[in-house]
Amino acid sequence: MAYATYASASVVTSGDTHHHCEECGLFGRIRPFTEFYFYFFIVLYAFTNSRAYLCDNCATSLGWRMLRKNLLCLVGVPFAVWVLIKAKIRGSEPLNSLPPGNALALKGDFRNATAEYERIERRLPYANHPGILFNRARAHGYGDDGDGMEELIDSSLAACSNYLPTVQWMREDA
Repeated sequence: MAYATYASASVVTSGDTHHHCEECGLFGRIRPFTEFYFYFFIVLYAFTNSRAYLCDNCATSLGWRMLRKNLLCLVGVPFAVWVLIKAKIRGSEPLNSLPPGNALALKGDFRNATAEYERIERRLPYANHPGILFNRARAHGYGDDGDGMEELIDSSLAACSNYLPTVQWMREDA
């Protein structure tokens, strides 16, 4: 497990809580969420559950999906509500505002996403976190700004030349 330490000798991300989401691929706080569905048909019932490791934005989408599907039988509604509540509880500074930035990035609003990410970077003890630069590059990609995306990919690799998500993303797009 890699630890990022710099002049201030503080660990910002150790990979224990902040890494890339299985669903959207953006850097953020990843936590386990239980996906539970209960189905009831007149003489037959069934339920399914699984565990997913998601960022807060993807977990919110999961919670609303669970609520819609479980609303008919009501048994699964408390699980859906718990997922929604857990997804809204913010983490600790300075990375607690990653979910709003990531939501803007996924919408392709790279200007506002960049402003949010820059606000986060100003609170970090060092500049150029490769995960945040990766998110900024993805935001520019979703917003059809190829030049900005390429510049940020280069910046992410300059910050950490073997940052695996950036390297893998470059391979996929090559």
